[in-house]
Amino acid sequence: MVLRPLAVASFLGLAMLCAAAPENPAMPKKMCWAHFCGWGFNVRTTYDEPDGFYRLYDRTGLGAEVGTDLGVTSSRRRQIQEALRYGIDGFCVDIPRLDGYGSLASLYRGAEGLPFKIALCVDGWRGSIDEVVEALATFLTKWGAHPNNYFIDGRPVIFIYKHSRTVAECKTILDRLAEKGLRAYWLVQPGRETGLWENAEAVRAQLEVFDGLYDFGINGFTQRKMETRLSNGRKALQATKPQGILCAGISQGYIGPHNGFYRPYFGTGTLRDNWSAALATGADWVCLCTWNDY
Repeated sequence: MVLRPLAVASFLGLAMLCAAAPENPAMPKKMCWAHFCGWGFNVRTTYDEPDGFYRLYDRTGLGAEVGTDLGVTSSRRRQIQEALRYGIDGFCVDIPRLDGYGSLASLYRGAEGLPFKIALCVDGWRGSIDEVVEALATFLTKWGAHPNNYFIDGRPVIFIYKHSRTVAECKTILDRLAEKGLRAYWLVQPGRETGLWENAEAVRAQLEVFDGLYDFGINGFTQRKMETRLSNGRKALQATKPQGILCAGISQGYIGPHNGFYRPYFGTGTLRDNWSAALATGADWVCLCTWNDY
């Protein structure tokens, strides 16, 4: 088999990450996730349509309409098998709307019987607290015990790109889920990819509610600043949740907001610097940005 460039980067980067990180037998194994954009995309009329529909169109070129984003929607297993070939361990599936969580069903079913993990990635808790709790309760009740989740202490991992809530509101949401016997292992991004997580108190406040940190991948900064962001996250974890996961984002960078046709920032420089920062700070996991977009 001829390895593709992304495959080589993934395999070598993950191997280096395993070697660079300190021994910690209490930690789960090293993992390489890939962000999976869970919204529609119509290449003929517009760019991203995050508020549109949740058919999870095939953006990999594996579908019937190669060259467009209108490939077959029944190709979940083929996408997962292809991701496994690249050395990816799981999809972190970004869903911007509460009523879209159920669309992960096709990915869970596509992963069944394979050593591949599926995780919800929250992209904003819009609506009332009652609506958020109901949506999460429905999702966790139906899919929270699916074997293709990644479990930590018996809880399925859920990523949070952003929750758009106060820390107090987040605590209320999680407490109400716990009252229903529903718990997850939450990896939260405490600040968007435009900042360095410099406010230690704010990051620690998030970790009083959530379990670990998720970095989407910092964009267009120097490697030193990327390392600073992750180091700030590690310090906050050590102060609040010493066993918490630090998941570093591996972004190729992009130019311009809300543009479906992203171009690598600084050539491949941002991509390489994100990998280097993850290695230098001993990140527990990485998440590539992304599998089916940008």
